[in-house]
Amino acid sequence: MVVSLAMLTSGAQADGIPVGPQRMHREVIRGSEARYTVEVGGDLDEFNTLDYQGQRRWRFQPNISVTISNTGDTLVANPRIVINRRRNWHSMGDIIAEIFEPGQNDEERAFALWDWCRRNISGGATTDKTLWGDERSVVRFMNSFGTGACGTFHIVMPLIGDAAGMDCDSGCLGHCAHAVQRERYGGRDHYFDCMIGHGRGQPAGHFPLALDNHTIAGADDICGDRYVLARAGSDAGFGAVLSYFNPGRSFHPMKHQFREPRTMGMALRPGERIERTWLPVERSWVDGKPLPERAPNGRGTVRYQPRLTEKDVRRDAVSLDNMAFGNDGLRAAQTDLSAEVVYRIYSPYVLTGGSLGGTFNVPADGAVELLLSFDGQKWDSIWRGERGQSIAKISLDDRPECGAPALTHHYFLKARIAADAPAATRVVQIWMEAEFQAYLPSLPALAAGENTVEYRDDTAEPHQITIEHRWREATAASIPAAPEALMRPSDGGDSGFNIVFEWKMPDDPGAAIDAYEFFLSPRLDLAWPLLACYHSVIHSPDPKFSPPTTDAFIDGHSYYWRVRARSSDGVWGPWSQTWSFTAHGPGPATDPAVEFDQATGRATLAWQPPGSGRRAVRYQIYASDAPGFTPLLEPTESYLRVGDKEPTVLPANLIGDTTDTQFDVTGRTEPFYRIVAMDDAGSRSQPTVCAALPHPALAAGAPLAAVVGQQFEARIPVIRSIGLPATDCKGPPQYGEDEFSLRINASPDWLTVDGKAGSLRGIPPASARGEHRVTVELAAASGKPCTRDYVIMVR
Repeated sequence: MVVSLAMLTSGAQADGIPVGPQRMHREVIRGSEARYTVEVGGDLDEFNTLDYQGQRRWRFQPNISVTISNTGDTLVANPRIVINRRRNWHSMGDIIAEIFEPGQNDEERAFALWDWCRRNISGGATTDKTLWGDERSVVRFMNSFGTGACGTFHIVMPLIGDAAGMDCDSGCLGHCAHAVQRERYGGRDHYFDCMIGHGRGQPAGHFPLALDNHTIAGADDICGDRYVLARAGSDAGFGAVLSYFNPGRSFHPMKHQFREPRTMGMALRPGERIERTWLPVERSWVDGKPLPERAPNGRGTVRYQPRLTEKDVRRDAVSLDNMAFGNDGLRAAQTDLSAEVVYRIYSPYVLTGGSLGGTFNVPADGAVELLLSFDGQKWDSIWRGERGQSIAKISLDDRPECGAPALTHHYFLKARIAADAPAATRVVQIWMEAEFQAYLPSLPALAAGENTVEYRDDTAEPHQITIEHRWREATAASIPAAPEALMRPSDGGDSGFNIVFEWKMPDDPGAAIDAYEFFLSPRLDLAWPLLACYHSVIHSPDPKFSPPTTDAFIDGHSYYWRVRARSSDGVWGPWSQTWSFTAHGPGPATDPAVEFDQATGRATLAWQPPGSGRRAVRYQIYASDAPGFTPLLEPTESYLRVGDKEPTVLPANLIGDTTDTQFDVTGRTEPFYRIVAMDDAGSRSQPTVCAALPHPALAAGAPLAAVVGQQFEARIPVIRSIGLPATDCKGPPQYGEDEFSLRINASPDWLTVDGKAGSLRGIPPASARGEHRVTVELAAASGKPCTRDYVIMVR
């Protein structure tokens, strides 16, 4: 049954969107299973107005509330609904069933877990204390809170994995600068981050792809070669993420000890109801203050007004002592003794407040007293009736039990009639409310169009449940059509690696377009992206996508992609069909190595041609003084550490190309080299691992020129690693840099050396004309001293 409730006028606005009147669907269910449909008008909902900003945000939310009430005469165990087969988070078993599919292999299960977590956990108020200790509960967290920082994301993920029988570790990088986790399968570790996106305003999550373009790398692999993760990023900010990968890392096996202690089950007694709303939280569990307007949390209430008949009281009360029953309420059976009745109210969500009270006949001061307990043992007197007073109402909002760090799910109310109270003393009515905080993405949400609602409970006896859905409806001014044609690559065709994806909207696109969402996968089922940056929001109306990196393809493999458009009003249109292409390009060069003659300083970089892919016709050579560097064709901005206020410009590091399989690097001071293979179509392979010169060491140098009477300055060519930037709570901001000292063993008197700066300087006198040989010694903390002669020609 649908009822129109004109609580909002048709001209009301929600975030600038005109909305219709509030509507309600009421369903009466007499059985333990039922299925019904709810039709929501309009075409906007949370699913097609989703925004990618770290939290689960949407521009329009049609849902207002959903209420489940026991309107029968039988206690009902665990009443629950699932809408459109989404968000069945009732128990850990239900969550696991939603994430995984039967028959998945270890890698598929790891990606399924990563994808579920990145799509369902939100950045926001840190509530991860609910995930630690003896009573930690993922089910409670995901239904009540759902927000946090890295420690939240990366304890939920391995806890679910552990409960599902996966081999998971929790851990931290940079001495806990960033909490992380990993999966272990196939005899090695695999790193998945479900929180940090590949760029600002992008979907959450990233993972490293090893240089075989197939294997998901581990944290140790990233520390050995940061490029396996760097190529997943799409903007300068992602560079700072790399700085977490430093020696201050540790992981802790879950050991298959986690057993989820909670479900979202509860028993509804006759007259009891639970209402969950999408309304803003006025009292958050964290600090008792309102949450920001667009925080992904709502509030709810369990409300219970016991029926005070003998049958109902004896069934529903926790305890009963010396009470008699009548049409006018409860009274003392023996007036010379005290009488009391105790009720408990329970919420599967964590309490943030509440209230309680009742109606009483109080002929004398103190004849009726209300007492409160949160454990059923320790009682606080919260109200004593005064003569003639008939109504009590007590708020629990300021109770410390209703907020962090307490994880309270219930409280007890005791109504007591004092001994020797007048015979007319009565408990006429009692009511209890428990207020809680709920995580909106966990709630059973209606979407625009027809919704299928599935109801279940665990009660076999005849009973009656009434469910009420309340919502409002809105129609978009315009919704984009699905992209219908592609320009390149051709569907089912072939393409080189250096690809720009282009598509075409219909002649009537349906709306003004301001963005697209692009997704490319190595799998037909689009189970995960090729790299994190291949799941991108393109903040441009231009129908094309230029990948940040194109070196993750494998020759001869098929790839699958689709795209959808977003209107300038923030409404997503439908996805295009899934298109495909087969990639063609060279495999990586193999066996890179540097031959270095210590005596002469001659250095040659050599490699073998690719063992796979199209034939390489040319090779690009990149060099850097930082290990695990990113090959750069042009200068690129990057933040080096978390917290940097400005990005650093990283210089281009292409030093040459060749058709040969060796390259002379004599005299160069960069210790690290990569080779990129190119085919005749210009497709570039992934780079090789870094080949390294011995370092620190003295490089060969060409003769230096000096002029009599003029200041001479020159830098000694030292092959040295500058190390890597680090974000570390305990360690230094840079690690792995070479430490050494320089001194001159033989040189003209007019020449001095700065051992730290590695520079020579002086003013040659007239008598110094001619050739001078300078012998420099480099001493390093590790390794043998290195000595080399350099020639200075003075004219």
